[in-house]
Amino acid sequence: MLDVCCGGGRHLAGLSALGYVVTGVERDPGVAQSAREVAPTARVVEGDATRLSELVDGPFDGIVCLWASFGYGMPAENARLLHAMAGLPRPGGKIVLDVYNKAFFRTRAGTRTIEREGRSIVERTRLDDDRLTSTLDYGSGVEDVFSWQVFTPDELTAVAQSAGLSPVLACATFDEAVQASAEHPRMQLVLAAK
Repeated sequence: MLDVCCGGGRHLAGLSALGYVVTGVERDPGVAQSAREVAPTARVVEGDATRLSELVDGPFDGIVCLWASFGYGMPAENARLLHAMAGLPRPGGKIVLDVYNKAFFRTRAGTRTIEREGRSIVERTRLDDDRLTSTLDYGSGVEDVFSWQVFTPDELTAVAQSAGLSPVLACATFDEAVQASAEHPRMQLVLAAK
């Protein structure tokens, strides 16, 4: 199994515990080291996922790209990443993408205040065409800004098909019985390699 943008290794550890031989790709050296500690039997490769085909060789039985790790680039970059992922599974191997659903944010952009550990965090969310931008204002001039290309299920399926992948399933809440819809902020697409 391959975990693209594996972060601190939570999914690597879970997949390893299930008996899978796993490889993770993570660009941040400190975070990659954390992944190695959390999942000591996993192989963790340091590097930017936009260079995926230079970093790892397939074939893999499956690839996961979870927690909205797909979509940070511009449309052409995201399409290239999906094409690179498409070249790594065995025929019939699966790719699971966990991404934000554009349909959810069409009616839910705006500002809200989140209370965490006695702090107020102001979240401003904006949807511009296919770009979702979220700004977290922690006060005192400290902010984090995140931005993703977002898709509807049909839009992401079209990009996947252009990469030679076949759609298997689109769902939400990691439950095959829950349809990906505007009621859920994230969706999961399962795609098969030909």
